Amino acid sequence: MVTPMRALGSSWACLCLAASATLGCQRLDDPGSDSNDSAFETDFLDDDGSGGPLLESGGEEGSDDGGVEIDCDAVTNVPCTDGEKCTAVIDGGSLAYTCVGETGTQGVGQDCTVSLDDGLDGCVTGTVCLGDDAGSCRAHCNGDADCTDGTCVEDPLRDVPHCANDCSPFEPSCTGTLQCRRQVERFSCVDAQEGDVGGAGDPCLLEGDAGCAEGLMCVSGALVPDCASAGCCVTFCDLSGPDTCSSPSTCTAALEAPAPGFESIGACFVPA
Repeated sequence: MVTPMRALGSSWACLCLAASATLGCQRLDDPGSDSNDSAFETDFLDDDGSGGPLLESGGEEGSDDGGVEIDCDAVTNVPCTDGEKCTAVIDGGSLAYTCVGETGTQGVGQDCTVSLDDGLDGCVTGTVCLGDDAGSCRAHCNGDADCTDGTCVEDPLRDVPHCANDCSPFEPSCTGTLQCRRQVERFSCVDAQEGDVGGAGDPCLLEGDAGCAEGLMCVSGALVPDCASAGCCVTFCDLSGPDTCSSPSTCTAALEAPAPGFESIGACFVPA
C-alpha cells in the first residue's frame, strides 16, 4: 500500500500545515528532471549478497511523504482553480505536487507523453502520464481507497503513486506497455524496468523481481535447482491444480500473505 500524501483540509492554511515546515507552500516555477539508476544496482542486495528475504514481494508496504512538496491534492484537485489540475512533477530531483495550467483530454489508460518536468502531459484532471517517454494516463491516489479496481503503487522509474489494476499472471490482461507483476500481496498492472527480460533460471534480484520477464518471479538461488546466482527467475504455477513443476521444485505459494483472490498463485522452487 502506498500513502504518498495526506488528504488536504478545506483551507489553504490546513494545506500548509499538512506539508513539511521546511518545505513551505510554494508554487513550482522551474521543475527539474530525474531518472533512477538501473534495477541491477547492488543497493538491492543484503550485506551477504543474498538479495533479501527468500520470498520478498515485489512492492513496498508504504512510503514516507516527508520529502514530497505538497501544494495541492491530486485526487481532489483542491485548491487548484478552473483550468488547472493538480499533478505530480519532479522538482530538483524530488517528487512534488502542484497546480498546472491544463486540464487535459486523455483519460485513464490512454496514450500520452510523459512530461514530469512541467506536468503538462495532456492527461485529464486526476490522472498523470507515467511510463517511459511514451506512457499512459494513470489515476492519482493517496492510498488504496482511491483505486476502484486495484491498489495504489509507485511507478519504478520516478516513484509516483498511481492506481494499478489487479491482474492474474496466468491470464495477463494489462494494457499497453504495462505488465502483470508481483506486488506485496497481489499482482498488479505496472511498468517493467528495462532489464526485466530474463527467462526461467536467469539471474535476478528479489526486489521487484528485477531482471525477470512477465510471467516469472525471482526466488533466492538456494531454492532454485542449478541456479548459480543470488536469485533466479522461476515460473508461476496454480496451487489449486496439479503440480506442474519439475522435481525437486514444487508448486509453492508465491505471496507470503496474499490478498483475497490471489491465494492460488504459486511458483516453482524448492521450499525452504
